[in-house]
Amino acid sequence: MEQITLIGYSGVPYLFTLLPLSVSLPQTGGVYVYMYHDTHSRRYIYCGQSDSLEKESTMSDKNYCILASRPNCVAVLLEPTQKKRCSIERDIMDNSEYSFSCIHLMGKDCEETKA
Repeated sequence: MEQITLIGYSGVPYLFTLLPLSVSLPQTGGVYVYMYHDTHSRRYIYCGQSDSLEKESTMSDKNYCILASRPNCVAVLLEPTQKKRCSIERDIMDNSEYSFSCIHLMGKDCEETKA
């Protein structure tokens, strides 16, 4: 399995495993990034976190934006702790290098847990 490193705004590198969309994701918690990736380019679509990556692979209200952006893979970083997942998600979101096409949907799960 191919691995990629995404750099947070803080400069911290995060190592993700790149998986085809056809692969079943584990029921464990983690951070995930839907993207289009080929030998010439990468296009970042959506970054999120969940206590069950399997649940997120079915998507929800995020479907339309993500699917319309035509991802061909998902990058996954396993992390059981929600606070750490939210921190990683925010750090990656804040790095303007990635220009996520569905950024308007990102970060909402972590905002809800602060309340």
